[in-house]
Amino acid sequence: PSLPSDSLLCFGVAVLHESSSQDALTYYFALKKQCQLQMIFSNDDSQNVTDLGIKINQRHALIGVTFGASNTFVAAFKGNTIRVLTLPYKPSNKIISHSIAKQEFTCITSHQTEYLLAAGDTLGRIFIYREDFTHNLHPIRTVVHWHSFAVSDLTFSRSAAYLYSVGKESVLVRWDVSRSHENTYLPRLGAPLKYIICDRHNEGVILTHENNSVKFVSSTMSEHRPIIGGLNFTSHSDDSEFDGHLDWNSKCFCIVLKGEYGHLQFYSLILQKQINQLDVLDRNFIASPNEKIIHVEISNFAVSPCGQWIATIEMRDDNVTLIEMRLKFFEFNKSA
Repeated sequence: PSLPSDSLLCFGVAVLHESSSQDALTYYFALKKQCQLQMIFSNDDSQNVTDLGIKINQRHALIGVTFGASNTFVAAFKGNTIRVLTLPYKPSNKIISHSIAKQEFTCITSHQTEYLLAAGDTLGRIFIYREDFTHNLHPIRTVVHWHSFAVSDLTFSRSAAYLYSVGKESVLVRWDVSRSHENTYLPRLGAPLKYIICDRHNEGVILTHENNSVKFVSSTMSEHRPIIGGLNFTSHSDDSEFDGHLDWNSKCFCIVLKGEYGHLQFYSLILQKQINQLDVLDRNFIASPNEKIIHVEISNFAVSPCGQWIATIEMRDDNVTLIEMRLKFFEFNKSA
Protein backbone atom coordinates (compact mmCIF):
# COMPACT_ATOMS: atom_id res chain seq x y z
CA PRO A 1 0.00 0.00 0.00
CA SER A 2 0.92 3.64 -0.33
CA LEU A 3 2.05 4.99 3.03
CA PRO A 4 1.11 8.30 4.67
CA SER A 5 3.14 11.22 3.38
CA ASP A 6 4.37 12.06 6.88
CA SER A 7 7.82 10.85 7.86
CA LEU A 8 7.79 7.39 9.44
CA LEU A 9 9.62 6.35 12.59
CA CYS A 10 8.92 2.63 12.23
CA PHE A 11 6.71 0.26 10.26
CA GLY A 12 5.13 -3.12 10.94
CA VAL A 13 2.97 -5.79 9.30
CA ALA A 14 0.41 -8.04 10.97
CA VAL A 15 -1.17 -10.98 9.12
CA LEU A 16 -4.48 -12.09 10.64
CA HIS A 17 -6.63 -15.12 9.84
CA GLU A 18 -10.37 -14.77 10.25
CA SER A 19 -11.99 -17.83 11.85
CA SER A 20 -14.78 -17.77 9.25
CA SER A 21 -12.46 -17.50 6.28
CA GLN A 22 -9.36 -19.18 4.98
CA ASP A 23 -8.07 -15.91 3.60
CA ALA A 24 -5.51 -13.90 5.52
CA LEU A 25 -6.00 -10.20 6.20
CA THR A 26 -2.92 -8.04 6.10
CA TYR A 27 -2.74 -4.91 8.24
CA TYR A 28 0.10 -2.43 7.91
CA PHE A 29 0.99 -0.30 10.91
CA ALA A 30 2.88 2.97 10.56
CA LEU A 31 4.24 5.15 13.34
CA LYS A 32 4.39 8.69 12.03
CA LYS A 33 6.84 11.39 13.01
CA GLN A 34 4.13 12.90 15.19
CA CYS A 35 4.27 9.58 17.11
CA GLN A 36 0.71 8.65 16.15
CA LEU A 37 0.11 4.97 15.40
CA GLN A 38 -1.89 4.39 12.22
CA MET A 39 -3.29 1.23 10.66
CA ILE A 40 -3.51 0.79 6.89
CA PHE A 41 -5.84 -1.99 5.76
CA SER A 42 -5.42 -2.79 2.09
CA ASN A 43 -7.25 -5.15 -0.24
CA ASP A 44 -7.82 -5.38 -3.99
CA ASP A 45 -10.64 -2.86 -3.96
CA SER A 46 -9.70 -0.17 -1.47
CA GLN A 47 -7.28 1.11 1.12
CA ASN A 48 -8.31 2.54 4.46
CA VAL A 49 -6.10 4.51 6.84
CA THR A 50 -7.27 4.53 10.46
CA ASP A 51 -5.86 6.56 13.32
CA LEU A 52 -5.78 4.18 16.29
CA GLY A 53 -5.70 6.96 18.88
CA ILE A 54 -2.41 5.65 20.34
CA LYS A 55 0.57 7.96 20.73
CA ILE A 56 4.15 6.98 21.56
CA ASN A 57 7.16 8.97 22.69
CA GLN A 58 9.60 9.41 19.80
CA ARG A 59 12.57 8.06 21.78
CA HIS A 60 10.64 4.81 22.34
CA ALA A 61 9.72 4.26 18.68
CA LEU A 62 11.56 0.92 18.44
CA ILE A 63 10.49 -0.51 21.81
CA GLY A 64 7.17 1.23 22.36
CA VAL A 65 4.87 -0.94 20.22
CA THR A 66 4.27 -4.70 20.30
CA PHE A 67 1.95 -7.23 18.64
CA GLY A 68 1.07 -10.42 20.49
CA ALA A 69 -0.98 -13.62 20.64
CA SER A 70 -0.73 -14.32 16.90
CA ASN A 71 -1.35 -10.64 16.11
CA THR A 72 -4.69 -10.53 17.90
CA PHE A 73 -3.79 -7.36 19.82
CA VAL A 74 -1.48 -4.36 19.58
CA ALA A 75 -0.13 -2.62 22.68
CA ALA A 76 1.84 0.59 23.07
CA PHE A 77 2.83 2.92 25.89
CA LYS A 78 3.33 6.60 26.45
CA GLY A 79 4.37 7.96 29.82
CA ASN A 80 2.82 5.86 32.60
CA THR A 81 0.02 4.32 30.51
CA ILE A 82 -0.20 1.20 28.34
CA ARG A 83 -2.94 1.13 25.71
CA VAL A 84 -4.15 -2.18 24.29
CA LEU A 85 -6.32 -2.59 21.19
CA THR A 86 -7.89 -5.86 20.01
CA LEU A 87 -7.35 -6.95 16.40
CA PRO A 88 -8.76 -7.29 13.77
CA TYR A 89 -9.64 -3.64 14.13
CA LYS A 90 -13.25 -2.54 14.22
CA PRO A 91 -14.55 0.96 15.00
CA SER A 92 -16.41 -0.55 17.95
CA ASN A 93 -13.20 -1.88 19.50
CA LYS A 94 -12.30 0.02 22.65
CA ILE A 95 -8.79 0.90 23.75
CA ILE A 96 -8.04 -0.59 27.18
CA SER A 97 -5.63 1.44 29.32
CA HIS A 98 -3.39 0.22 32.15
CA SER A 99 -1.52 2.82 34.22
CA ILE A 100 1.04 2.97 37.02
CA ALA A 101 1.67 5.74 39.52
CA LYS A 102 4.62 8.18 39.61
CA GLN A 103 7.01 6.27 37.31
CA GLU A 104 6.95 5.96 33.50
CA PHE A 105 7.23 2.92 31.26
CA THR A 106 10.44 2.51 29.27
CA CYS A 107 9.82 -0.63 27.15
CA ILE A 108 7.15 -3.17 26.29
CA THR A 109 7.00 -6.66 24.80
CA SER A 110 4.50 -9.47 24.26
CA HIS A 111 4.60 -13.16 23.44
CA GLN A 112 4.04 -14.17 19.82
CA THR A 113 1.34 -16.77 20.49
CA GLU A 114 0.29 -16.45 24.15
CA TYR A 115 -1.64 -13.68 25.89
CA LEU A 116 1.37 -12.37 27.77
CA LEU A 117 2.42 -8.74 28.02
CA ALA A 118 5.35 -7.25 29.94
CA ALA A 119 6.55 -3.68 30.43
CA GLY A 120 9.49 -2.15 32.29
CA ASP A 121 9.60 1.22 34.02
CA THR A 122 12.11 3.88 35.06
CA LEU A 123 12.43 2.42 38.56
CA GLY A 124 13.59 -0.97 37.24
CA ARG A 125 10.33 -2.81 37.87
CA ILE A 126 8.71 -5.19 35.38
CA PHE A 127 4.92 -5.50 35.09
CA ILE A 128 3.69 -8.81 33.67
CA TYR A 129 0.07 -8.99 32.44
CA ARG A 130 -1.75 -12.24 31.67
CA GLU A 131 -4.83 -13.41 29.80
CA ASP A 132 -7.44 -10.70 30.40
CA PHE A 133 -5.53 -7.44 29.83
CA THR A 134 -7.11 -6.94 26.39
CA HIS A 135 -10.59 -6.38 27.84
CA ASN A 136 -10.30 -6.03 31.63
CA LEU A 137 -9.42 -2.70 33.25
CA HIS A 138 -8.05 -4.58 36.28
CA PRO A 139 -6.21 -7.55 34.77
CA ILE A 140 -4.09 -10.23 36.37
CA ARG A 141 -0.74 -8.56 37.00
CA THR A 142 2.58 -9.53 38.57
CA VAL A 143 5.33 -7.06 39.51
CA VAL A 144 8.96 -8.19 39.76
CA HIS A 145 11.99 -6.04 40.53
CA TRP A 146 15.72 -6.60 40.18
CA HIS A 147 17.15 -3.74 38.09
CA SER A 148 18.47 -0.68 39.91
CA PHE A 149 18.08 1.43 36.76
CA ALA A 150 15.38 1.80 34.16
CA VAL A 151 14.67 -1.40 32.20
CA SER A 152 16.04 -0.95 28.67
CA ASP A 153 14.31 -3.82 26.88
CA LEU A 154 12.39 -7.08 27.38
CA THR A 155 11.66 -10.24 25.43
CA PHE A 156 9.82 -13.52 26.06
CA SER A 157 11.30 -16.91 25.21
CA ARG A 158 9.50 -18.81 22.45
CA SER A 159 8.18 -21.32 24.97
CA ALA A 160 6.68 -18.50 27.11
CA ALA A 161 8.42 -19.96 30.16
CA TYR A 162 10.95 -17.17 30.55
CA LEU A 163 11.17 -13.40 30.30
CA TYR A 164 14.53 -11.74 29.68
CA SER A 165 15.33 -8.18 30.76
CA VAL A 166 18.34 -5.89 30.32
CA GLY A 167 19.50 -2.47 31.49
CA LYS A 168 22.50 -0.31 32.31
CA GLU A 169 23.81 -2.78 34.89
CA SER A 170 25.44 -4.84 32.09
CA VAL A 171 23.53 -7.87 33.38
CA LEU A 172 21.12 -10.19 31.57
CA VAL A 173 18.26 -11.25 33.87
CA ARG A 174 16.01 -14.24 33.15
CA TRP A 175 12.65 -14.52 34.93
CA ASP A 176 10.73 -17.77 35.31
CA VAL A 177 7.23 -16.51 34.45
CA SER A 178 5.68 -19.97 34.28
CA ARG A 179 6.07 -20.72 38.00
CA SER A 180 7.70 -18.78 40.80
CA HIS A 181 9.02 -15.68 38.99
CA GLU A 182 12.46 -16.44 40.36
CA ASN A 183 15.35 -14.92 38.45
CA THR A 184 18.77 -16.03 37.30
CA TYR A 185 21.25 -13.60 35.85
CA LEU A 186 24.42 -13.41 33.81
CA PRO A 187 26.63 -10.52 35.01
CA ARG A 188 29.76 -8.76 33.71
CA LEU A 189 28.72 -8.50 30.08
CA GLY A 190 31.05 -5.56 29.59
CA ALA A 191 28.83 -2.61 28.73
CA PRO A 192 25.29 -1.30 29.37
CA LEU A 193 22.66 -3.23 27.42
CA LYS A 194 20.15 -1.55 25.13
CA TYR A 195 18.14 -4.13 23.15
CA ILE A 196 17.39 -7.86 23.37
CA ILE A 197 15.64 -10.41 21.19
CA CYS A 198 15.12 -14.18 21.45
CA ASP A 199 16.00 -16.37 18.47
CA ARG A 200 13.25 -18.37 16.80
CA HIS A 201 14.75 -21.76 17.76
CA ASN A 202 14.86 -20.89 21.47
CA GLU A 203 18.60 -21.53 21.56
CA GLY A 204 19.50 -18.17 23.07
CA VAL A 205 19.11 -14.42 22.99
CA ILE A 206 20.85 -11.65 21.06
CA LEU A 207 22.01 -8.61 23.04
CA THR A 208 22.87 -5.15 21.76
CA HIS A 209 25.20 -3.03 23.87
CA GLU A 210 25.41 0.74 24.04
CA ASN A 211 29.03 0.48 22.86
CA ASN A 212 28.17 -0.70 19.33
CA SER A 213 28.59 -4.45 19.89
CA VAL A 214 26.26 -7.46 19.70
CA LYS A 215 26.50 -10.68 21.75
CA PHE A 216 24.83 -14.07 21.65
CA VAL A 217 23.91 -15.71 24.98
CA SER A 218 22.85 -19.36 25.14
CA SER A 219 19.45 -20.23 26.59
CA THR A 220 21.17 -21.98 29.49
CA MET A 221 22.84 -18.66 30.45
CA SER A 222 26.16 -20.55 30.58
CA GLU A 223 28.07 -18.92 27.75
CA HIS A 224 28.17 -15.74 25.70
CA ARG A 225 30.18 -14.72 22.69
CA PRO A 226 30.42 -11.64 20.48
CA ILE A 227 28.93 -11.97 17.02
CA ILE A 228 29.36 -8.39 15.84
CA GLY A 229 32.22 -6.33 17.18
CA GLY A 230 32.75 -3.05 15.42
CA LEU A 231 34.48 -0.03 16.86
CA ASN A 232 33.37 0.23 20.47
CA PHE A 233 33.06 3.54 22.21
CA THR A 234 33.07 4.29 25.92
CA SER A 235 29.56 5.54 26.71
CA HIS A 236 30.07 5.82 30.49
CA SER A 237 33.00 8.22 30.47
CA ASP A 238 32.61 11.67 31.97
CA ASP A 239 33.88 13.04 28.66
CA SER A 240 31.67 11.29 26.14
CA GLU A 241 33.63 12.59 23.14
CA PHE A 242 36.25 10.36 21.53
CA ASP A 243 39.67 11.51 22.76
CA GLY A 244 41.30 10.77 19.41
CA HIS A 245 44.14 8.70 20.89
CA LEU A 246 45.06 5.70 18.78
CA ASP A 247 48.23 3.85 17.87
CA TRP A 248 49.44 1.32 15.29
CA ASN A 249 50.34 -2.25 16.20
CA SER A 250 52.70 -3.64 13.56
CA LYS A 251 52.59 -7.10 15.12
CA CYS A 252 48.96 -7.75 14.19
CA PHE A 253 48.53 -4.98 11.59
CA CYS A 254 45.74 -3.14 13.38
CA ILE A 255 45.04 0.11 15.16
CA VAL A 256 44.78 0.22 18.95
CA LEU A 257 42.36 2.52 20.77
CA LYS A 258 40.19 2.60 23.85
CA GLY A 259 37.17 0.32 23.81
CA GLU A 260 34.68 -0.77 26.43
CA TYR A 261 35.39 0.10 30.05
CA GLY A 262 38.95 -0.80 31.08
CA HIS A 263 39.86 -2.30 27.70
CA LEU A 264 41.98 -1.50 24.66
CA GLN A 265 40.51 -2.70 21.39
CA PHE A 266 42.40 -3.91 18.33
CA TYR A 267 40.67 -3.03 15.07
CA SER A 268 41.79 -4.46 11.73
CA LEU A 269 41.55 -2.03 8.84
CA ILE A 270 41.88 -4.90 6.39
CA LEU A 271 39.11 -7.07 7.87
CA GLN A 272 37.05 -4.04 8.95
CA LYS A 273 36.25 -5.56 12.33
CA GLN A 274 37.48 -5.79 15.90
CA ILE A 275 39.85 -8.73 16.32
CA ASN A 276 40.74 -8.59 20.01
CA GLN A 277 40.43 -6.72 23.29
CA LEU A 278 42.97 -6.28 26.09
CA ASP A 279 41.61 -6.03 29.63
CA VAL A 280 43.87 -3.42 31.21
CA LEU A 281 42.09 -2.52 34.44
CA ASP A 282 40.74 -5.97 35.37
CA ARG A 283 37.74 -4.29 37.01
CA ASN A 284 33.97 -4.55 36.69
CA PHE A 285 32.12 -1.47 35.53
CA ILE A 286 29.66 -0.34 38.22
CA ALA A 287 26.83 1.77 36.87
CA SER A 288 25.69 4.62 39.11
CA PRO A 289 22.91 7.23 39.04
CA ASN A 290 24.13 10.53 37.60
CA GLU A 291 27.66 9.07 37.30
CA LYS A 292 28.46 9.72 41.00
CA ILE A 293 31.12 7.01 41.10
CA ILE A 294 34.56 8.16 39.96
CA HIS A 295 35.94 5.28 37.90
CA VAL A 296 39.53 4.38 37.18
CA GLU A 297 40.23 5.23 33.54
CA ILE A 298 42.93 4.44 31.00
CA SER A 299 44.41 7.91 30.58
CA ASN A 300 47.17 7.03 28.10
CA PHE A 301 48.82 4.15 26.27
CA ALA A 302 51.62 3.54 23.79
CA VAL A 303 52.60 0.66 21.50
CA SER A 304 56.26 -0.12 20.84
CA PRO A 305 57.42 0.22 17.19
CA CYS A 306 57.79 -3.55 16.87
CA GLY A 307 54.37 -4.17 18.44
CA GLN A 308 55.80 -6.47 21.09
CA TRP A 309 55.02 -4.22 24.06
CA ILE A 310 52.13 -1.99 25.15
CA ALA A 311 52.45 0.46 28.04
CA THR A 312 49.38 1.93 29.75
CA ILE A 313 48.73 4.58 32.37
CA GLU A 314 45.54 4.31 34.43
CA MET A 315 44.30 7.12 36.62
CA ARG A 316 41.58 8.00 39.10
CA ASP A 317 41.06 11.59 40.28
CA ASP A 318 38.13 12.41 42.58
CA ASN A 319 39.41 15.96 43.28
CA VAL A 320 39.47 15.11 47.00
CA THR A 321 42.25 12.63 47.69
CA LEU A 322 45.61 12.15 45.96
CA ILE A 323 45.49 11.11 42.32
CA GLU A 324 45.84 7.36 41.83
CA MET A 325 48.18 6.42 38.96
CA ARG A 326 49.49 3.06 37.74
CA LEU A 327 51.93 2.21 34.97
CA LYS A 328 51.55 -1.23 33.37
CA PHE A 329 53.40 -3.11 30.64
CA PHE A 330 51.93 -5.86 28.46
CA GLU A 331 53.99 -8.18 26.26
CA PHE A 332 52.62 -9.77 23.11
CA ASN A 333 52.17 -13.55 23.55
CA LYS A 334 51.72 -15.34 20.25
CA SER A 335 50.55 -18.58 21.88
CA ALA A 336 47.85 -16.90 23.99
